[in-house]
Amino acid sequence: MLGIRVAKDHGSVQMDAWYFYCVPLFIQWDYFGPRKRKLKRGFLRQIDSKESTCVHNPGLTRVSFPGSSIETLSDLFKLKPCSFVKENGCYSLINESTTSTVSRVVIPTGYQEEPDWSSMTNEEISNLERQNIALSNLLSREFNVLPYPLETMTNQMEKLYCGNVGTCYSQYESEFGLVHIVHTSLQDPKMFHVWRRFCFALESQTTNRFLWILRVVSDEWLIREVRKPIRKTPLHIIVAKSNYSVASTFRDTIALQDLPTDSIIDGDKQLLKHFHDRAQTQPLLETFLSPTDALDKSFLLQLQNMTAEHLERSKLKRDTWYYQCIPKYIEWTFHSSDADSEFGSLQVSANGEERCINNPGTSRVSLPGAKIPEGVSSDTSLCPAAASIKKGCVLPIRNQGSLGARVIIPSNLSTVTTSPKRSDQQQRNQRLVMKLKNDFAIPPMFLKQMRNKLNSMNT
Repeated sequence: MLGIRVAKDHGSVQMDAWYFYCVPLFIQWDYFGPRKRKLKRGFLRQIDSKESTCVHNPGLTRVSFPGSSIETLSDLFKLKPCSFVKENGCYSLINESTTSTVSRVVIPTGYQEEPDWSSMTNEEISNLERQNIALSNLLSREFNVLPYPLETMTNQMEKLYCGNVGTCYSQYESEFGLVHIVHTSLQDPKMFHVWRRFCFALESQTTNRFLWILRVVSDEWLIREVRKPIRKTPLHIIVAKSNYSVASTFRDTIALQDLPTDSIIDGDKQLLKHFHDRAQTQPLLETFLSPTDALDKSFLLQLQNMTAEHLERSKLKRDTWYYQCIPKYIEWTFHSSDADSEFGSLQVSANGEERCINNPGTSRVSLPGAKIPEGVSSDTSLCPAAASIKKGCVLPIRNQGSLGARVIIPSNLSTVTTSPKRSDQQQRNQRLVMKLKNDFAIPPMFLKQMRNKLNSMNT
């Protein structure tokens, strides 16, 4: 198209003429999405710039004829629009199409002007998110830029720029004004298949504004297998070789002693420091998740929201700390009385509020001045009231549904007996299998695979 235009111009301008063509409409790739969220493949939006700034858009093209003498320009903003008869050093718009034909990557810096997402309505942001999907398809179709290179570019951008600039770290911070850490310790290589198909469903959480610290035993096979899914996840994960489970609060210096630089085998070391620094001045929320545990997709977002609301409403002292836990959770057993089900056996377990501290997803809340002893006291009791928190007490999360799930593995298969399945057991199984699929992002296929793996290890 541009070549045709230049050919037409050849007969209407002087032989010493030179000028520019610029594109007012282009696709822009940003590291950040709306409201400073990091997306798996970055964020695409269509930029329709003003005519006066199109000379700074991608695809600026200069046309010069054989007798032209081109000036050196230090400031493109000094260029003027071309009149009907083109003059030297002016610019003309390429505006026949409403489709973007050029694109640009924006490198994150501490000084760039960022979109004011806060002034946009949810509907406007939803429209931009739909545009992002459409532009991704356009890049694949017209630019030969496929989704996977965008994903790779996002990860590389984080490693190359965010650690130095520091501006990228704001995306990890909870919108509710607290620091959220998830702790998991994977010490048995045999539990990898459970962690991968059950616990790793954490990547489907409705928020990724938390840091997942995964401590793994120094086993070469286990480390290699753990790193495979980590590379593609949208979560922010620190994988470290460590033979310890977390004991002290993440805020304490001693809590990072088993996470020295040389022990971190995957993840951003500067990100770990960023979270630790922020925890010194903000409320700290720590969720303890066993490799055999899983959480409802909305749980962490709900937990952050509920915690922030409770802290704001209660006006607790600066040295306060307490636990939150869920009374109900789903138990999955790979071998049980109705084990002829290809997906294993499922039931809802309710330990009661008094013992819920041992359930999946138990979390500790601590304010910056809190002094927390190592471990969990055996006499941990219920908090007298939500507005009257005693240090170290347990505050149950009262929800009608099951927000957690856990794999139960019998220590001795010879003790397992079988009996005919009842219709109510079958219906319960079917209902809970679908709940794990819909609410936990754990498909039935994963249950089947996990059951087969565990069975093979115990035969």
